[in-house]
Amino acid sequence: MKKKGLTVVEILVASVIIAVIIYVMTQLYIQGIRFWNLSTAQSDLRSTGRWALAYIERELRLATRNEAGTPPNLLIPAAPNNDDITYYHPSFDAGGDVISDASGNIIWDVNTARILRHVPARDELEHVRGGSADTFAQMVDSITFEDASIDAALNDDEIRVTISLLTVAPLHGAITETLISRI
Repeated sequence: MKKKGLTVVEILVASVIIAVIIYVMTQLYIQGIRFWNLSTAQSDLRSTGRWALAYIERELRLATRNEAGTPPNLLIPAAPNNDDITYYHPSFDAGGDVISDASGNIIWDVNTARILRHVPARDELEHVRGGSADTFAQMVDSITFEDASIDAALNDDEIRVTISLLTVAPLHGAITETLISRI
């Protein structure tokens, strides 16, 4: 006569198989969460870095070195202290047009020095103009500005900006992203 039901051994084998399946599924879920956190953190860093570089590019394109006048349009401290840059924009009239003299030379707004600088204590980038400082990027671990006086491979009218960002992702640790732009 055949008995209906399962033996203790069959129940134990089934329990072990179910436990292994649950363990594997849990590990896959945890890995998925880790990957999601890592991808999100990297995406946030890239987005912040691209936005900061775009902001810096817009500012520095107006402070061109093609104009042969005074003051020097850009001042970058010598390495390794080249984590800020001082520059001047042209003067603009009420209509937003650049003011130039009778010879066509740009009139520079020498009374309003502008500074882009890294604030390491807060991992931020600040834009200083008219004595007022505004934060425009966070998670910034470091930034360097280089011109031909620092790197001879650059042209006289070029600036290389290297920005490194850092954040900590849950379940992953420190994540860094470095972006470089030539202006």
